[in-house]
Amino acid sequence: MPFLAISCFLMYANLIAAFRYTVREGEQSRLLGAGHMLACAVSAFAFLFGVELLIFDRDGGISGNAYNWTPLAYLVFGVLSLILFAIKLYRKARDPGKGGIGIVFGMTLWAVMASLYISATTVDHFLFFRDREHTGLIAADFSGENLTCSGGMVLVRFEGETAIYRCPQSVSFGRDYGEPFVPWPSYIEGSSATMKGRIDALLSQAQKPGIVSVPSGDLKVMPHARDGKTGD
Repeated sequence: MPFLAISCFLMYANLIAAFRYTVREGEQSRLLGAGHMLACAVSAFAFLFGVELLIFDRDGGISGNAYNWTPLAYLVFGVLSLILFAIKLYRKARDPGKGGIGIVFGMTLWAVMASLYISATTVDHFLFFRDREHTGLIAADFSGENLTCSGGMVLVRFEGETAIYRCPQSVSFGRDYGEPFVPWPSYIEGSSATMKGRIDALLSQAQKPGIVSVPSGDLKVMPHARDGKTGD
């Protein structure tokens, strides 16, 4: 699960940088320190929302059409961290006479690379779900492919007569939302015409007389109840 390890490293890097700036004088240092603290707060929000400990609905349920804020929060976290650590890296590179090349420089460089990774994997998510009319989820057992996916669900996008799929292997944020965030490389990607045919057949069956369609907003998942816990 490289995403969890890298995001955890980046969060602590922001936290350490924030504390270092707080002991320095000057308006600029205070602003940079506040920026790093904001990045930490955004990463905490992204994680809590992703593991569904933070839910906006009053009754703790997740509507079928609810928006998964996790990838957007991680994108903000990654971009903000990239800007802040790029500034720090630039300053260190300009002034090597004051310890610019050393442990701090190396850790700052790693933080920049981690920020790029976090940002890139969220962009990868948005590109996959760029067409909401032709993306969704399907049970792995129904896919027609020999897939073993975490949570038993496969992310699917239609392209012509082919289904482009992603099979989660480990971490999945917002698994009860219509667009769960599965960061690279925690999935297996492939394409299948068989899967597209099965989904088309299912949609065709749903349009037959006697089948009642329920708006996605009227359906709710109760994560705590699903895990055998109470909502208290």
